[in-house]
Amino acid sequence: MKHKIWFDAQYKIVREEIIGSFAAEDVGEYLAVTRQVLNGIKHRKILVDYSHASRRLYDSKQVRKMLIDGTVDLGYIDETVAILAADPVVALQATAMAFGAKAKGKRVKVQWFEDEAEAIAWLKQEETVSEASGMV
Repeated sequence: MKHKIWFDAQYKIVREEIIGSFAAEDVGEYLAVTRQVLNGIKHRKILVDYSHASRRLYDSKQVRKMLIDGTVDLGYIDETVAILAADPVVALQATAMAFGAKAKGKRVKVQWFEDEAEAIAWLKQEETVSEASGMV
């Protein structure tokens, strides 16, 4: 899998770097690594960097569905996510994924940024989704 997921101990956030597009063969490993990285993290604050993502972020509707269903099935329902993407086409696709997960019961608060420092600052000051009044 070309995508990267890790815990950033300096900022106490989970980081993801999405490279290119998501293909069906990426989903299983992506979900397994996500489960491993998120294990034991109570308040999931995630920075997803889409700066190296393809404008065609998902290879198909099936891949989008697999990712939405898979992330919901992980059981982590309370997340605050900063989307780092300069390209609005990519940011909209990523945000649509969050809305898809929300429709399946996941509590997700999402904000789009073009600057990494701003995204990290937002994550650090944000309440967890379950405590926040405004959810996406």
